[in-house]
Amino acid sequence: MTSELELQSGKLEINGVEIFYNKRGHGQTVLLCLPGSFGSGLSDFKHNFYVLSESMTVVAFDPRGYGNSRPPTRQYPLDFYHIDAKDSIQLMNKLGYDKYCLLGWSDGGITAMIHAALNPKGVDKLIALNAAAYFSQVDVDLMSPLEDITKWNPKIIDTLSEIYGKETLIQMNKDYYKTFYQLYDNGGDICKSELDNISCPTLIVHGTKDPMIPHFHADYLHQHIKNSHLCLVPDGKHAIHKRQPEKINKLVERFIHEDTALQWDQL
Repeated sequence: MTSELELQSGKLEINGVEIFYNKRGHGQTVLLCLPGSFGSGLSDFKHNFYVLSESMTVVAFDPRGYGNSRPPTRQYPLDFYHIDAKDSIQLMNKLGYDKYCLLGWSDGGITAMIHAALNPKGVDKLIALNAAAYFSQVDVDLMSPLEDITKWNPKIIDTLSEIYGKETLIQMNKDYYKTFYQLYDNGGDICKSELDNISCPTLIVHGTKDPMIPHFHADYLHQHIKNSHLCLVPDGKHAIHKRQPEKINKLVERFIHEDTALQWDQL
C-alpha cells in the first residue's frame, strides 16, 4: 500500500535541453533514479518509485531524447553516458539538492557511476543494478542479436513503439548499436577510469543469469570501486528490480537508511 503523496512533474532547462522529471515523497533523504536505454524514469522504476518514496524523496528523470525529454531526438555520441551524467548532476542542482543517493539500472547504472565519480561531494550512496564499466567480446556476442528489434520481447517493442513510434525506435536502436560497436572497437572502455573516483558507499546488485550483461561485470565493479558491496541475485536476469521489486526495494531501503548491505538470502 502507498499513501496519497502528491506526484510532482516538470521540466527544467539543463545544458540546453528541456529535461523532464517526476518527484514524490518527503524528507531529507533524496534518491535519484536513472533509467536504462530507451526508458524513462517512471516507466523503468514504476515498481520501485512509489514504494521508495514513502520513506524518502525520490526523483526519476528522463534522459535527453528519452520519454518526455523530447525534443531533441536521442543522439548517441561516444560520450553519451557522460552527457547523461552531467545532465543529471545539473538537474539535481537545479532542484536544490546538494546531497543525495543514486539508483541506476543497466545504462542508467553506468550513468550513475559516472555521476558519482564526477560529483563525489554530492552523492551520499550509489546503487548500481546490472551495470558494467566496459564492453567485451562476450558482450558483443550477447548483444548483437538484439540489433534486430524483431528479436526483442514483443511487449517491449509495443511499449516503446507507443512512446517513440516504431520507425523512430528502429533508428534509435541502429544509432545505439553503431556507438556500441565504436566503443568496443576503441577498446571497450565506458567508465573504467572513473571507478577510482567513486568515494561513496556503493551497492552493486546483479542477476547471475542476466542474458545481456554477464555478472563478471559486477565482480569487476566490486574489485575496482572502493567501499563497495556486492549482492548477486541467484537466477536473476536483467530487470531484477521489475521481476522482484519487493526484495530490491527492501535492499535499497536498508542500504540507504541503515547503511546495511544485505545479501539476497537475507531478504
